[in-house]
Order: sequence, then C-alpha cells, then structure tokens
Amino acid sequence: GDGRVAPRAGLGLPPPALPPRPRSPPPSESRRHRSRSRSRRQPILVVDRTALCPFLIRLFHRRKDFHEPDELELKMLESRGISGPLEDELRIYTWPDACMGEIAALVSDALPHADVDGCRLVFRLLYRSSSGKLMASSLGEVRVGKPSAEDGRGIVESGFEVGDFIDCGVF
Repeated sequence: GDGRVAPRAGLGLPPPALPPRPRSPPPSESRRHRSRSRSRRQPILVVDRTALCPFLIRLFHRRKDFHEPDELELKMLESRGISGPLEDELRIYTWPDACMGEIAALVSDALPHADVDGCRLVFRLLYRSSSGKLMASSLGEVRVGKPSAEDGRGIVESGFEVGDFIDCGVF
C-alpha cells in the first residue's frame, strides 16, 4: 500500500516515500469557504510523494454500522490525554492524493473481519462545520476483492482535507 496502519499501537513511523502519481493541480479553495463546497468534486491533486511528508488520518471503524458524530465527539473528549488510538480507531499515514482503494486496502490489512472478498467498506467523511460541530457526509464505498472505478477516486477529490476524520462501516 501507499500508507501504513498502526492499529492500537500509537503513531508509529511514516511509510517510505513512493514515486509520485501524475495528477492535475490542487484546488485553491481556502478552508474558511468550504462549508458547502464538499458536495462539489475537487480537481485531481498532484503530489510528489518523494518530497511531501505523509499525514495522519484518524479512521474510526464499526461492524455493520457507523458512528454517530456526537458519539465520536464524546469519545474523543473522554480520551484526551490518552496516547494511542481508541479501540475502534486506526491511524493511517498517507498522502493527500491517496485513493479510496488504498485506504480500503489498509483497513482490510488491519482488520481481519474486513479482509473477506465481497466485504463492503463504506466510508464517511467527518469534518468540523464552521460552528465547530462534527458533521458527516458520504465519502464512498469499496468492495474488497472486487475492483471498481470508485477504488481510484482520490479522498481529496471527495472533499477530504488534512485534519478531517474518516468513519468506516464494515458490511
């Protein structure tokens, strides 16, 4: 994969740099003006993975369901001061040009119950609204062992920004 997962083991080390994938220039939209822009598709991002450090994505997972944003907010508040991921959290290091298939491969590598052909990994984007409330929107779906066009769609193209979270329902 293009990232590394450190389930329940703290931050770990970032993955080695990989050659860049050809992409077009990133959007110039500022974070302050993104409240409704998440529904629009973003241009494909160009990232030189040899020059850019990967960043951390906190990914929360649950079997046959999603977390409610208010529930996750409470969990994160209660866990302040505790180092390492929560019991239903994976910490993934990747680049802004990561695609849904890469994220799905990392999840299925880390979760044995998600590494079954035909398993649906349904992703939701968790982000803060302008008022600071945790909000959720659809990010995409990947079926393990069944490649589709969705696998190659970039997370940034879907509205993800560094600092956002991902919620994954494993069905």
